[in-house]
Amino acid sequence: MRITFKKVIKTSILLIAVCVFSVLFCWDKTTPAESLQTLQDGHGADGPLVESLRGDLEGSEEEIRRNQRSAKSFSPDADLINAIGNPQIQDDKINFKDFPKKSKKKSDDEATELDDIFISIKTTSSFHESRMQLLLDTWISKCRKQTYIFTDASDFSLIEKMPDGHVINTNCPESHYRKSLCCKMSKELDFFIDSNKRWFCHVDDDNYLNTDQLLQLLQKYNHTENWYLGKPSLSHPLEIQSRSREGQKVAFWFATGGAGFCISKALGIAMVPEAGGGKLIKVGDSIRLPDDCTIGYIINHILKVDLTRVDLFHSHLESQFRIQDPKKHITLSYNEQNVASVPGFSLKDDPTRFKSVHCKLYPSEEMCAGL
Repeated sequence: MRITFKKVIKTSILLIAVCVFSVLFCWDKTTPAESLQTLQDGHGADGPLVESLRGDLEGSEEEIRRNQRSAKSFSPDADLINAIGNPQIQDDKINFKDFPKKSKKKSDDEATELDDIFISIKTTSSFHESRMQLLLDTWISKCRKQTYIFTDASDFSLIEKMPDGHVINTNCPESHYRKSLCCKMSKELDFFIDSNKRWFCHVDDDNYLNTDQLLQLLQKYNHTENWYLGKPSLSHPLEIQSRSREGQKVAFWFATGGAGFCISKALGIAMVPEAGGGKLIKVGDSIRLPDDCTIGYIINHILKVDLTRVDLFHSHLESQFRIQDPKKHITLSYNEQNVASVPGFSLKDDPTRFKSVHCKLYPSEEMCAGL
């Protein structure tokens, strides 16, 4: 049989076409699972890609549980966790490109920012419309996201003025006695520990807080070390009778709560065995002292951590009229005629001088337009 050049060309083209068709046919039969395994092998994955993603999400869920407070909290992973745990939602309907990226954990070496501070205000329902409204109109407006209000009753008018979960009804007694004060302080401390923030700073509802000056102070200290910052109201340690050793006395320093004080994250964690989960109330009962004294007793006497005196904190027990430049101070207070000597609004319109102080610090605020 005679083979011509044309027949060779035709045969070659036919064979090539058959080979191409076979390759395409085999590729189409490759299962999604085989394709997924090939992707994993190419990236050095040890296990299935979907399980790896679910493991990350389970870690996020655990993190959410760990950081969750009794107040409402939000996590962008929550809906995705629920979706993957729901058998009615198929894997092929989940777009993994839409998964939120985890935010990097802030290094302890990075500078402290306002968002690293848990600002806690202790109040009572009878002061919601008077004292709390004044704070909302002034300094809270500059740090609403970082501020938490601890009170003793539900007040929807107050709740709607703050971010979700930032007004906490402690269900503590509505009084200014030891049990009520220690009850609220106990809740404040527990919420701070659960927040995982660097600093716990407590103020009362008759304090003006200069957050700029507060931040400058805290940036000088390491939150991973034990720091108790505040101002004592006494010139000497407080002496009480020992509850465990009859006839002996115990002496310790405490920062007065009426001026405000701050506790580092490390110290807050160290306090948990003695004060966490409501134990602070029991300690207060045992020494028969209010909340700020109980805090000092636990820190200075039990944990042997010194109080670092900061004279920029001020309570109503001090002469406020000596304060003329609020920019240099962290907290101010008031008590009847005992107010800061700051020009601005009339005494009738601003008897506490807090509005005038606020306009001194933030003159561009709308409320300051008439000054």
